[in-house]
Amino acid sequence: METTSDAIADRLVAALAGRYRVEREVGAGGSATVYLAEDLKHHRRVAIKVLKPQVAAALGPERFEDEVRIAANLHHPHILTVHDSGEADGLLYYVMPYVDGQSLRERLDEGGLLPFAKVAKLLAEVADALAYAHAAGIVHRDIKPENILYNGKHVVVTDFGIAKAISDAADRKSSTSMGIALGTPAYMAPEQASSDPSLDHRADLYSLGIVGYELLVGHPPFSGSAQQILTSHLTTKPEPIRVAREAVPPALAAVVMRALAKSPDERWPSAEAMQAQLEPLAGTTSNSGLMATVALATSGRAPKRALAIGIALAALLVAIGTVVWNRTHPSPSVSVAATPAKQDAAASAQPANDRSIAVLPFANMSADKDQAYFSDGISEELLNLLSKIPELTVIARTSSFQFRDQDIGIQEIGRKLNVASVLQGSVRRSGDTVRITVQLIRAKDGANLWSETYDRKLDDIFKVQDEIAATVVDKLKLTLLGGAPKLRLSDPKVYPLLLQANALNSQGTKQARVAAIALFKRILEQSPREAQAWVGLSRAYLNQAIFTERPRTEAVQLSREAAEKALALDSQLALPYTYLGKLAQDANDLPGAAAQFEKALAIDPASPAVLQNVASFLAGIGRLPEAVRIRRWVAQVDPTNPTAHSNLCAVESQSGNYEPALAACRTVLLLQPDSEWIRSVLSTVYLLQGDNEEAFKQANLEPNEGARL
Repeated sequence: METTSDAIADRLVAALAGRYRVEREVGAGGSATVYLAEDLKHHRRVAIKVLKPQVAAALGPERFEDEVRIAANLHHPHILTVHDSGEADGLLYYVMPYVDGQSLRERLDEGGLLPFAKVAKLLAEVADALAYAHAAGIVHRDIKPENILYNGKHVVVTDFGIAKAISDAADRKSSTSMGIALGTPAYMAPEQASSDPSLDHRADLYSLGIVGYELLVGHPPFSGSAQQILTSHLTTKPEPIRVAREAVPPALAAVVMRALAKSPDERWPSAEAMQAQLEPLAGTTSNSGLMATVALATSGRAPKRALAIGIALAALLVAIGTVVWNRTHPSPSVSVAATPAKQDAAASAQPANDRSIAVLPFANMSADKDQAYFSDGISEELLNLLSKIPELTVIARTSSFQFRDQDIGIQEIGRKLNVASVLQGSVRRSGDTVRITVQLIRAKDGANLWSETYDRKLDDIFKVQDEIAATVVDKLKLTLLGGAPKLRLSDPKVYPLLLQANALNSQGTKQARVAAIALFKRILEQSPREAQAWVGLSRAYLNQAIFTERPRTEAVQLSREAAEKALALDSQLALPYTYLGKLAQDANDLPGAAAQFEKALAIDPASPAVLQNVASFLAGIGRLPEAVRIRRWVAQVDPTNPTAHSNLCAVESQSGNYEPALAACRTVLLLQPDSEWIRSVLSTVYLLQGDNEEAFKQANLEPNEGARL
C-alpha cells in the first residue's frame, strides 16, 4: 500500500467522503500530517491529524483509541479539544478544531524575541492547561513549541495523551525525522531521557522550562545530536538565563530556572504553583497570594475596597515587574564609607554598564547669558528622550547637571557617575536661529565617538533633538523598539517660554512657582493646546497645595484640571498620571492611585520622578520590598542627588535594613555635610540598630544626656 504524502491524502479524502471534505495539507512532522478540512455535518473548519503509517503500526488502533478517549475528555480554554477520531482505510486519525494561527515553533522560526510580559503570559497559559490535565491524572510528556498553538491572543496546547502514545511508539534510534530525533529530545526531562518508570507531572514542568528558556534566550539550553542533547539533560546544568541574556527580569528567570532542576523534587511542586508565580509577571490578577497580601496591607477597610485595591495594585506591580525591572537590573546599594575618596573608590569598583550615559548641561554660547535656561532645556529634553529607550540607562538630571561650569574632565565625570558614555554640547541662539553642537564621548578614555553641529531655525528644534537621540542610540549600537521617542509640541515658537517656565518650576520656591504659573498661562494664551504647559501648571498647583501656598481645595482642583487637560491633549505623557496618582493617594483613593501610577510607569518607566512617587505609594500601603528596590535604583541612576539617598535611607530604615539605611544616610552627608535633618535620621537608625553610643554621637549628645531624654 502506498505511503507517499499524496497517496495518503487521496486515501483520506476517499475514506472520509461524506463526513469531511479535505481541502489541503497544512503541516507535517515526524509522526503525523495535518490537513485542513470542513466538517460537513457541523459546518465548521477542522484539522485532521493523520498518523504516519509506521507510527500507526507501532501504536495500534486500540491503544490509539484509548489515548484519544483520554484527550477528548479534557475541556479547558488552553487545551485543544479532540472532536472525533477513528480508522479510515488503515489510517489512524483524529479531528481537532482548526486554529488559524501559528504554532509557537513557527513564531520562533520567524526570529525576534517576545516581550517579557508576553513570555510570562504564554508560559502561564500553558501551565494553566497542565494544571488542569495533571489534576485529571494526565501527563502530556511532549510539551514543545510544535504543540503550542496561537489562538487569537492566547495559546492552546495540543496532543494531550496522544503525544505520549506517539512518543512511546517512535523509534528514536532509527528515525531521522526532525520532529522525533531533534524536536522531542530537546524538551525532554532527565527522567524521560533515562526512561524512568516513575516519571510524573513534573516532567511536563521541565519541558515547559525548556520552552521558557528558548523564549527568553533565543535558543534551548542544549544543542547537538539527539544523543548529545539527552546526555546534557541528564548531566549538564543549563547556563543561567541572566548570564545568557542579562535583560531578562530576575523574577521571570528564576521561575524558569527552577523548572529546569535536574531533580523533580527541586522543581515547582505543581503546574499550579508555577502558574501562580508567572501570572503577576504576565499582567493577570488571579494570584490569590498577592490578593491576600494586599488585603492584609489594607486591613480594616471594606472587603470590596480591599479587592479593588488588590486588583489595581496587582496591575501596578506587574508594570513595575515587567517594565522597571526589565530595564534596570538594580543591584544593592554600594555601602558608602565616610569619605568622598572612599565613595568614589566604591563607585569605580563597579564596572559601568556599556549602555549607560550621562547628558551634561549644554553650554550657553548665546550673547545673552540669561538664555542659560534655553541650553539647559535642550539638554534636558535630550536626556528625557534617551531615558525612554528601554535598553539605555540614563543618569538623572539632578546628578548630571551638578557638573555645570565645573572644571572636571570627562573621565572623572564618568567615574563619579559610573557611566560608559557622556553626551555634552553647546547651544548658541540668535533670534529664531539655533546652532547646537553635540559630542558623544567614551568616558573611560575620553575618546570622541561622534560629534555634529546643527544649524536650524527654531521651528526645527524638535527635529534636531530627535536626530541627536537617534544618532546617539546608533553610536551605542542599541536596538530601538518602535523607533526613538518624540517630543510633542504643537507650536515650536513657545518652546523658549516653556523651557523658562520649567526652569522656574524646578527651583522649588514659592516666588518661582508663582512666576512659573504666570509663564505657563502666557504660553496657553498663545497656544491653548500645549500639553506640556498644562503639565507644568499641574505640577505647580500640586506643590502649592503641598506647601499650603494657596487654599488646599482650590490648589488640588486646579492641579487635577490641568493634568486632565494635558492628558486630553496627549495621553502619552507620564507626569500628569503621576500627579493624578498623588492626588488620589492624598484623597485615600488607593485603587485610583495605583491605576494612575501604573499608567505613568507604562509610559515612562525610567523617570525618577515617577518612580519616587510610586515608591512612596507602595511604602505607604506596606509594600516595602518593592519600594526599597525602586529607591535603590533611583539612587543608582541619580547618584549625587541627596533627595534620592534621603528617600532610600528612610525606606531602608522602615524595612529594618539598617546597614543599607546607614550607607544611604552617609551618602547624603557626603553630598550635604551640613544637613542636620539627615544627622537626626542617622542617629535614629543607629538607635534602632542598638548602637546607642553612635546614635548619641550623631545627635551631638553625651550618653548620659541621652539617658535623661
